[in-house]
Amino acid sequence: MIVHNGIIENYDTLRKELISRGYTFQSDTDTEVLVNLIEEVKKQENCKLGKAVQIALTQVTGAYAIAVFDKNKPNEIIVARLGSPIAIGVGKNNEEFFIASDASPFIEYTKNVVYLEDEEMAIIKLGRDIRVRKIMDDSSVDATIQELKLSLEQIEKGGYDHFMIKEIHEQPKAITDTYRGRMLADEGIIRMAGVDDNLQRFLNAERIIIVACGPLGMQGCWGISS
Repeated sequence: MIVHNGIIENYDTLRKELISRGYTFQSDTDTEVLVNLIEEVKKQENCKLGKAVQIALTQVTGAYAIAVFDKNKPNEIIVARLGSPIAIGVGKNNEEFFIASDASPFIEYTKNVVYLEDEEMAIIKLGRDIRVRKIMDDSSVDATIQELKLSLEQIEKGGYDHFMIKEIHEQPKAITDTYRGRMLADEGIIRMAGVDDNLQRFLNAERIIIVACGPLGMQGCWGISS
């Protein structure tokens, strides 16, 4: 099972490959593609869940924050991030853990937190220390536990006086996260799998409508007609 925040740009290509291997899908979501990809890797490589998640994530393009677990091993959760944030709250004696995009949902339960960086994953097991590894090269990373000194209100505002100032200062990071996994700096281009996989349909379209709402707090709708 999986909890997924983000977007897998090349999900359509992966979906077609999984269908060719006998998988069927109940939805058109990239989340269902990702969890099936992890399952397929686990079977093909005959490996543990953590390793299967790592291998599967080397095959995806886009941004994600995920929590994956096997219903037959409820004491273990695998989490990973690229672009989308993940905070892990650590309870007393590693007897409970909390996973969220930031610390505000669990600060009333624990002030000890581990923040994952991009392209990092963590293996969380009850009663054990968190193990953090790099996704791309499988190298070990120190799981530094930070003790939060801020109140819940201060954390939600990120240390700023009010939310508007917080959103203004977050804009550079929001733009960086939007381009993450899509900008090919060596080639000087931005590539989105959703466009590449449907390029001919776009070229043949008489009208294109773009609807957008995103991390900068702006919403809009543009229509493009030929």
